[in-house]
Amino acid sequence: MQKGKVKMVFEQFFKRINGKIDNVNDDNREVIIDMEKINLTKKQVENLKEFVVVDIETTGLKPEVEEIIEIGAVYFKNGEIVSTFDRLIKPTKKIPASAKKVNNITDSMVANELSEKEVIKLFDNYINEISKRSVLFCAHNASFDFSFLDTAFNRSGVSTSLKYFDTLQIARKYVKEVENHKQPTLAEYFEIKNLATHRACADAECCGKILLKIIESVKVK
Repeated sequence: MQKGKVKMVFEQFFKRINGKIDNVNDDNREVIIDMEKINLTKKQVENLKEFVVVDIETTGLKPEVEEIIEIGAVYFKNGEIVSTFDRLIKPTKKIPASAKKVNNITDSMVANELSEKEVIKLFDNYINEISKRSVLFCAHNASFDFSFLDTAFNRSGVSTSLKYFDTLQIARKYVKEVENHKQPTLAEYFEIKNLATHRACADAECCGKILLKIIESVKVK
């Protein structure tokens, strides 16, 4: 999602500043959401040694009206997993049957979980030091995940600044031998097992392992 595209929930407070969203949180502090999508060159892909893969599960497809119900993130460095973040979120409404069919997350599973605002604050604590070191973030079909995160950070009144890229775009560019570039197809092609498809942390880990395989293949081309 490009900067400045988030629809503010607290419209009485919002204004646009250089394409970034400015808001006021509960402590009357300015809130700026700056999630910038970037495109990586071949050399940048070859030299990618450190990144954080993010995946979310949601109640639907539109961030303006739907909610995140799970956030997963996996921090990779030099080909190894350094740390993970994995939290369910209690939404403000019932999880639709269409969403349950995809991710198998039920209302009972999230009934005693933290709210979106509380989990977003925890997630921000997790990514804060990482993003300060200019580590890049990514996701498969990243505009979906980061548009939801952008909206959730804003709704929660939490500032953040990070850069991300799309592993789907990278796969389309460098993996030509598959019939499509969906994550399960790529996982099968690279012989990567995902034991919990459509669960956030498992999908993030799988995505990161696919990216590592792509990086290896780009280096030898």
